[in-house]
Amino acid sequence: MRGIIDRIENKVAVIELEDGRMINIKTINIKGIPKEGKVIEIEHECEKMLINEFETIERRKYMKELIKDLWN
Repeated sequence: MRGIIDRIENKVAVIELEDGRMINIKTINIKGIPKEGKVIEIEHECEKMLINEFETIERRKYMKELIKDLWN
């Protein structure tokens, strides 16, 4: 399952999942550096969570193109 870190509040990452649900995960349980907008991979019922840096970069590129198209 994949999600996007929406925000971090008091060492808890609020994550929007692909299906639109929101879940909370303690940042200490996430492998990598959790920050807003990063893509996170969640496996085995929240037992394994890690930041997907490649997908995060691709998502940022896509969002920049969308914004660019809006202004043109």
